[in-house]
Amino acid sequence: MTRKRWLASALAVLSALGCADGTTTTDVSVDASPDGDDAGGEIADDAGPPEDGGVETDGGCLPTGAELCNGLDDNCDGRTDEGFDLQSDPANCGSCGNACPDAPNAAAACGTGTCAIACDPGWANPNGSPVDGCEYACTATGTAEREADGSCDDGLDNDCDARTDATDPDCSACVPEFCNLRDDDCDGLTDEDYDTDFDPLNCGRCGTVCRSYDHAYPLCMLGDCDIACEAGWSNINGDLADGCETTCVPETDPSETVCNGVDNDCDGRTDEDYAPYECGLGLCVRESVCNHGMPMCEAGRAPAARDLICDGLDEDCDGETDEEGDCGCSDAADCDDGNPCTRNECGTDLRCHFPVLPDDNACPGGICCGGACVDSSSDPAHCGRCAQVCGPGSTCGGGSCACTGSLLNCDGNWGNGCEVNGASDPANCGACGSGCGPRATCSSGSCSCVAPFLNCNGGWGDGCEVEPATDPANCGRCGNSCGANASCSSGSCGCVSPYLNCNGSWSDGCEANPWTDPSNCGSCGNRCGPSATCSSGSCSCSSPYLNCNGSWSDGCEVNPTSDGNNCGSCGNRCGSNAFCGSSTCTCNSGWGNCNGSWGDGCETSLTSLTNCGSCGRVCDLPNASESCASGSCVITACNSGWGDCNGSAADGCEASLNTLANCGACGRTCDLANASESCATGTCTLGTCNSGWGNCNGVASDGCEASLTSLSNCGACGVTCNLPNASESCATGTCVLTSCDAGWGNCNGSTADGCETNMRTSTSCGTSCSSLTNCTTLPYVSSASCSGTGSCVINACSSARAECNDVVSDGCERNLDDNVGTCSGAVSLGSVSGDTGGSTITRTLYGEMWYVVNVTENSTSAIGLSLRVRLQSPPGVDYDLYVHGGGSCESCVQSLTSGVAGGVDEVYLGWSDWPVLNDSRNIYIEVRFFSGSTTGCGEWTLTVTGNTGASVTC
Repeated sequence: MTRKRWLASALAVLSALGCADGTTTTDVSVDASPDGDDAGGEIADDAGPPEDGGVETDGGCLPTGAELCNGLDDNCDGRTDEGFDLQSDPANCGSCGNACPDAPNAAAACGTGTCAIACDPGWANPNGSPVDGCEYACTATGTAEREADGSCDDGLDNDCDARTDATDPDCSACVPEFCNLRDDDCDGLTDEDYDTDFDPLNCGRCGTVCRSYDHAYPLCMLGDCDIACEAGWSNINGDLADGCETTCVPETDPSETVCNGVDNDCDGRTDEDYAPYECGLGLCVRESVCNHGMPMCEAGRAPAARDLICDGLDEDCDGETDEEGDCGCSDAADCDDGNPCTRNECGTDLRCHFPVLPDDNACPGGICCGGACVDSSSDPAHCGRCAQVCGPGSTCGGGSCACTGSLLNCDGNWGNGCEVNGASDPANCGACGSGCGPRATCSSGSCSCVAPFLNCNGGWGDGCEVEPATDPANCGRCGNSCGANASCSSGSCGCVSPYLNCNGSWSDGCEANPWTDPSNCGSCGNRCGPSATCSSGSCSCSSPYLNCNGSWSDGCEVNPTSDGNNCGSCGNRCGSNAFCGSSTCTCNSGWGNCNGSWGDGCETSLTSLTNCGSCGRVCDLPNASESCASGSCVITACNSGWGDCNGSAADGCEASLNTLANCGACGRTCDLANASESCATGTCTLGTCNSGWGNCNGVASDGCEASLTSLSNCGACGVTCNLPNASESCATGTCVLTSCDAGWGNCNGSTADGCETNMRTSTSCGTSCSSLTNCTTLPYVSSASCSGTGSCVINACSSARAECNDVVSDGCERNLDDNVGTCSGAVSLGSVSGDTGGSTITRTLYGEMWYVVNVTENSTSAIGLSLRVRLQSPPGVDYDLYVHGGGSCESCVQSLTSGVAGGVDEVYLGWSDWPVLNDSRNIYIEVRFFSGSTTGCGEWTLTVTGNTGASVTC
């Protein structure tokens, strides 16, 4: 059948039966996988050269840089990939970019262009597979075991081939069977103890180790590498490269009886309760398996090509038993094979001289398997069922396989038996999966370290992780820490140069750095003392300190910045009246080193007049008496007429006190206002006043304080400028009239009496001297006054006069008693109805006047005609009303004279209506002045109304 290779990885490790110390390196070539993958221990070379290299141009090769391993001439020297050894370089093995992978307990190697592995010291690769690396903890002491040197009887695996003494072919002709295509145990069968269809250490062929992946165990299924997931994990994507990548979610039905490739109960096993069926013949009978949800059954490999022995078994799996052998069937007993599961017949080419006995019809206490009656409760080849083989190292009891002694069945496959020796297998020491880790061996089912290594953390997962000869945390024994700045060599702690262990305790390591430690400078206990440091193993003073006594016990005892006996350097004394500051000798206040020698210190007092404050500085101040105080020349008194006005003693009393700036005292200026001045004998004296100014208060100290252009001092002190009814100024020292008060005028042209004329009187009224009017002389005016704006105001007109044109200059120009008009020249007012309706005529005028109005008859009935005439006189004037009602000027005169100015005069008229006749008539009306006057125009109002029902007859 065509086999589909499932990716898996190696988990099992060959059993170690003991080995001696030494080092073995095994190179293992790696071939390409038959199906192009690397699941079963093969490493594919799929790396090709990168697209790189020199560039071909019309001018030749153009270098692109240093030569790389890429199949190109990068540096254009005419050679390709020079400097790269494709025969031995693990990074470019056989071809550029083909990197050989590392493996457990091994390093990648390359030999003759083929990837290999080189075992780490103390490890060997007896199974020859690179997949599980160097799986066997062993150090070879020879290339073979020999009787001659006693190595065949020393209990050690001297050549690290996983075989010891009598089990090693070097020592015995027949040894326990190994999977190597040879008949190791001399039973005529080859590799009969190994089922390459299901053995993950020999999957498909001997030596093919299946890989392991994340959360998965290696598995061999019908000769192809596969994986079995850890409990709780699933391989959902079917890709072996990432192992069992997904957390398993249990199904609702946890049953595992159906072959569907699903781990229903998430225990890491798939379809484990599947009921198998059998296939194959003879010893090749085998049960089916559930492979990724598909039931599959392949007959086992025949252990022999022919039935060469007469054992009642079908070794060549052709369905016949012992057909090639001579069983010597000479009698009936011989022809009875004693097997109730087969017919009592001699095989081909055998003679049976007696009648063949009939077959038994039962297999007491057993079952028939491959034509033989077997006891399935104890038969290791058919334990519990025909296809269940209890492989090497196991027995069958009660129908179940069980390991013998310390052997273990760690892959769960009883076909290859108890493949692990739990007493010596470091990967499964005492129990499956209990690995001893690196640098450890397994003996009697317990892990132990390979000398000199130690297991200091108590866990075997990382094996014997400590090399006590060199581990500074566990030097010589577990927990013995060498501390900081220390190393471990040959199991003893030592200091890393330049550090020292001066306190004798390794708990803090080599705590002292003699290059910099002032307490252990250069060696333990060598103290540099105070104010000192250690540099490069020698004591030195910390700036600015000095070691003037030459002893480091008190360190750098001198501070040259302040030590008067060692100022700036050792032995430099500052002497008396001096101190040391900032490494320099300095005199005490009031003293000086005037002779320049520090031997006698500061010998000179600096408070004398000849050495005042500094050597040679003499006190001799101008215009003053002086002394030396606190090292400075000071003025004790100024000479008369002199002063120390700048406050500096250096120039003495430098200022004369007879100057305008310092008159009698420093800073007292002689600068009188608006005047000239002088300073004599320290007194400020007033000279003359500046033009326009005067000393009006008689006090010299404020100078000429008064301006002579003011109204109170105009031209001279005390001369006032205050003109009547006017505004004035004194700009040039002369009193000048600037303007008159409202209503006043300077009509005589003299400033002396100011604005002497009142222009707001009835006899002198105006806005200027040239426009004055005598308001009392206005025509027909009986009373007049002057307004606040200089205009005449008519208060009363003369009798029978009125002011109508609003022109003041012509007075009361209107004559109210002007006898204007006559009856014959009366002005017509029109007509009014005397018997119907009630029409009215109104006129307004002033003075005397005649009117005529026609009173009409409009009704045909005998209704009398009537009329009312009304006169309203204006205030101040009395007009009289005359009505001539008889139809002519002289007839039936009716009049009314109220005699009251502003009064009302009314006249009523009426007459009868004669039938047939037209009784309409003219009525003449006279308005006549009687008395009075007015400053207004004096208009009266005349109203004529018809049909008033008056009874006054005319």
